[in-house]
Amino acid sequence: VGNGFQWLKDANGNRLIDPVSGMPLKTNGKILYELGNALPDWIGGINNSFRYKSIALSGLIDISQGGKIYSQSLREELVYGTIKKTVDGRDGTYIADGVVAVKGTDGTFTGTGQPNTKQVRAQDYWNIVAPDKDNVVPEELLNDASYIIFRELTLNYSLPTGIVSRTPFKGIRAGIYGRNLFYLQRKTEGFAPEASSFNVNNSSLGLESTALPLMRYLGVSLNIEL
Repeated sequence: VGNGFQWLKDANGNRLIDPVSGMPLKTNGKILYELGNALPDWIGGINNSFRYKSIALSGLIDISQGGKIYSQSLREELVYGTIKKTVDGRDGTYIADGVVAVKGTDGTFTGTGQPNTKQVRAQDYWNIVAPDKDNVVPEELLNDASYIIFRELTLNYSLPTGIVSRTPFKGIRAGIYGRNLFYLQRKTEGFAPEASSFNVNNSSLGLESTALPLMRYLGVSLNIEL
């Protein structure tokens, strides 16, 4: 649930755009309204292992689909214009998505169904979305939490029995591994979706604020069986 300004929309969910300014219309004051569900629709994974003689290869792909994340870092970036999405249209060619609005005699706005084509400066648009840190349109700070990540890859080599028999050990295995290698899908900009919550409490799910980057680990391993 968000506490802030909300876009005015027509019956089809299209934002209403002021025909004079070319800017989307929003409520006169802050209101509470539903933003979405922080929980994913489903989670899963794919884990495979392959072995050929003394070589073993295993990998894990981690999947989460659905859910929303409200990003307070994005709020800061919009205010200061330091995120990529604020770059396009700075030359005055930005077009706000929505339909042209018309004001009725009762003072309310309705949509004409005509797509907005008026060009504006991106800076002016984002100043409507987030003029300052305390006055934002919360729905603009939502991120799709879906991701697919190559979570782990391990390659191990077991020394042949003939070599191990000359040592005091029963088995020797050496390997290399990597964790959090790369995303096959990520829809958040600037932060890792699975590392965005403040802590493990449910009250923090779906909220991000200056999240630390997800660490990628690369290493070697040596396993000796006595």
